[in-house]
Formats: sequence, structure tokens, C-alpha cells
Amino acid sequence: MLTASRSYEEACRTFRWKIPERYNLAFDVCDRQTMAGADGHRTALIVEAPDGGVERHTFHMLRLLSNRLANGLAAMGVVPGDRVAMVLPAGLEAAVTLLAVTKMGAVLVPVPLSLGAEPLGWRLADSGARVAVIDPAAGPALDRARHRLPELERVLVAGEGGAQDLWSVLEASSDAFTPLVTPADHPAF
Repeated sequence: MLTASRSYEEACRTFRWKIPERYNLAFDVCDRQTMAGADGHRTALIVEAPDGGVERHTFHMLRLLSNRLANGLAAMGVVPGDRVAMVLPAGLEAAVTLLAVTKMGAVLVPVPLSLGAEPLGWRLADSGARVAVIDPAAGPALDRARHRLPELERVLVAGEGGAQDLWSVLEASSDAFTPLVTPADHPAF
């Protein structure tokens, strides 16, 4: 923690990180904003759509959607410590995935959308991801790399429709979820 100091050198010498014993980032940055006394209907995320339109999403919406995805991932067998890959552009789906994975104590593996089959396969294989949440544009590269990914059990595609569609999982899952606090020595911390 940074305290009042008389010089830069003193600040460097006396600085200490204040690390809580247990913590959940998603609860702190999202769910806490919807608790009593907070206005959960404030804008939390602004996304510029490909057509130039602007979408505004509230803390309340992010909490509900991320709770639903956390429940959907849990129903797929994802447990704290499991790796969940995210191959998505910045936007609502990426924010919801990040929050959901963090809430459940799993480990998010962000992967650039621009990777081809070989580097995508390396990253997913090295991470041991059990589930991947992907943009449709990543589908062909993932299909070509799939033979090297025995640990990858499920792939959710944002916006494709059908049982493997991210939004289908969200619609089928409960929006009630209690974020897990993670010990400081846990990979998801």
C-alpha cells in the first residue's frame, strides 16, 4: 500500500502490496456495483457495434449474464482451477466470459482472435483448456487444431445458434450464482 512519503526513494522503500487472503475480482468490479445502495443500472460497458451503433450494458446486466454463463460452465463440469479459453474480440461476450470464469474460480486463458490453427492449437494445448468460448471467425482455425486438443471438451461459439451457442447456454442457465472467493495462491487469483 502506498502511504504518504517525503521522497520517491522513501515511497519505494516503504511500499507494500496489500494482498487479501481471499478475493474475487468479478465480484468486486461487477456484482458489488449492484448491491444495496449502489445503482446497478449505471452503464458498465459501452461497445461500438460493427455497424457503428453503440450498445450500453449495465452492471446489473453484466452480473446476470455472467452468473448465467458461470452456471452453464459449472453444468458442463468446469470447476475452480480449470482453464477456459476465450477467443473473442473485445465486447459484451468477452466481458461476460471474463466475469463468469473469474466468478467461478476457473482460470481465463485469453487468446488473440487473429491466430491461425497452429499457434491457436499450441496455446490451447499448453493451457489445458477444457472449454473454449470463441468467435465464429476462430472456428476454422480451431477445427484444424482440434486433433491436438484432447483436453478440450466443449466449444461455445458466440452467435452461431444451436446447442453450442454461447447465448443458448446463457438462456438455459440460472442467473443466481455466488462468486467463489479465491485464495491468494490460487492460479485464478
